Amino acid sequence: MAGATTVGPYHYDGKLWAADPLPAVPKVVGHNATAPADKADHGVAAGSRELRTHKAAVVNWPKASTSTVPVGSADPSGTVALTAPTGPAKSKAPAATSLKVETADRAKAQAANVDGLLVGLQPVEGSGGSVSVAVDYGSIAQAYGGGWASRLSLVQMPACALTTPQYDSCRTRTPLETVNDPVTHKLTANVQLPAQESAPAGGATGMRLDAVAGSGTAVAAVSDTGGSQGSYTATSLSASGNWGSSQGAFTYTYSIGVPPSLGGTPPAVALSYNSQSVDGKTSARNSQASWVGDGWDFTPGYIERSYRPCSSDGITDSGDECWAGWNATLSLGSHSGELVRDSSGAYHLPNDDGTKIEDLTGASNGVWNGEYFKVTTPDGTQYYLGLNHAPGTTSDTATNSAWGVPVYHPNSGDPCYSAGSGKNSLCPANPATGSTSTSWWTPTATSSATTGQPRPTPTTAATGRSPTPAAAAR
Repeated sequence: MAGATTVGPYHYDGKLWAADPLPAVPKVVGHNATAPADKADHGVAAGSRELRTHKAAVVNWPKASTSTVPVGSADPSGTVALTAPTGPAKSKAPAATSLKVETADRAKAQAANVDGLLVGLQPVEGSGGSVSVAVDYGSIAQAYGGGWASRLSLVQMPACALTTPQYDSCRTRTPLETVNDPVTHKLTANVQLPAQESAPAGGATGMRLDAVAGSGTAVAAVSDTGGSQGSYTATSLSASGNWGSSQGAFTYTYSIGVPPSLGGTPPAVALSYNSQSVDGKTSARNSQASWVGDGWDFTPGYIERSYRPCSSDGITDSGDECWAGWNATLSLGSHSGELVRDSSGAYHLPNDDGTKIEDLTGASNGVWNGEYFKVTTPDGTQYYLGLNHAPGTTSDTATNSAWGVPVYHPNSGDPCYSAGSGKNSLCPANPATGSTSTSWWTPTATSSATTGQPRPTPTTAATGRSPTPAAAAR
């Protein structure tokens, strides 16, 4: 270094090292921006949809009407359009060239347990074959929330659903393979037409030839449990119910004051919030908020049994539920999880914290065998889930805490299987299953695809004196 006078950008002037002057930095001369004569077009890109503010639309339920509609056209109201069948049904081209279409009004549809659209079809010229039916639900698309329109599908019903809906046989439903177009608000499905009955000997005059005659059929647009906007099945289970840690969650409890009890400790009632409960909801699972609000809940506890679709159990074209084994899931505070059933029939939590879970029968609760559960926690607290009354009595007010659905038992070894009925073996109401501290529950009715009869489904609309673990039905 002694003889060096320049090292890189530095040089030695005999006293100290100094840096060379920095090179000039190139600059771009700016100018004032001027607006173009025409405003740039920032339109919606191809393949995407414009994001618009939601506007509530008026719901207009259809009025009763009857008209003759040729295949290849629509009825005057535009609600029903008929075309030649598509897909595999092409080989079953309609022998009928025109059909009489009867659109039921809301009152007539509800009489047949149809909370949607109900349409009768009757061949006028020709008979039999298939026809593609498109039903426009745009006028009622916002009748309900919860993605209701996205869950609509078509089912076929007997023609007598329009004339004698009080009979169970007239409310049976056969699901149709349906395409739901959320843009045009149309449901499209191929419908098999019945062969037209022969006219009575002598050519009776004045014979009614309309959409509700015995040789006709009916098509209904009804909501299913799921659609493009997620699943809305009755179960309240979510992925977060199985999480073992609540790290990173914001939790909050809002206590509700209750009157003092006549004796003993008064019940504790509180609304709870957990931010992770929202994280546990996905479009593939039940994404409904609770009756309290998103992230909030009031869950005194329940035990639930799940079933499987009969369509995957050897019963084709069925929308009903079939027995799926002695499974059960308990939700009771820290004593929660999918239960394990041992060879003796006793249930245990996965971590087996000492909680005793007994599957009992004989309760006056309206479900199969009067099934209910008794849960005894390690501290000695006892919970009766689905007992429907206070222990030891049936004279008090029923709590309605046991909810059930009709379930088929099609396989030998299933609890309700009958060799005489075979795959039609049916238990009228199976629990998917609700202490002397008691709550009263208000069940919500939906319809069974088998009979069209109302069936209970779980809600969290609990009212009463204090929290009781209640039975919930799938």
